Amino acid sequence: MEALVTVDDLIERLPFVMDEDETREAAGALDDLSDEARLNGRASWTTQAVTPRSVQNLILRAAVRHMKNHDGFTQSRAGDETLAWTDRGHDAGSAYFTQREIKMLRAIAGRGDGFATVGMYAHTRSERSPLVGTVPDPGSNQPVRMFAGEDPW
Repeated sequence: MEALVTVDDLIERLPFVMDEDETREAAGALDDLSDEARLNGRASWTTQAVTPRSVQNLILRAAVRHMKNHDGFTQSRAGDETLAWTDRGHDAGSAYFTQREIKMLRAIAGRGDGFATVGMYAHTRSERSPLVGTVPDPGSNQPVRMFAGEDPW
């Protein structure tokens, strides 16, 4: 499947000009992040046209973070200054979504955590067989057979 954002979209957000190797790295990162967005969101996000803009923004945010530090450094030292990224852990060097971004992807897809109400219907037994029952059809209010005509058990 295609990436859900283009390298050109990413270039607009980067504070530097990429060379050929970095452009290839960026394209791979966008492919990986697009696949992960589908995994955590919706498999139906197959093209840019059907993908919500907020999902594309999350992909770009993660890709920019990756391209600024695609070598996966967790610590940088220059003279007497030290800069550390302690939250990278095992994801250092790879394009990834943070836990917050994953929650956002799931929420956009309607797959949020929490409780839900599920409608339940009791079925009625048919006179032909105690295993052949019906359930109400909300669209027509006519009973629909719940089991096959043969004894499946």
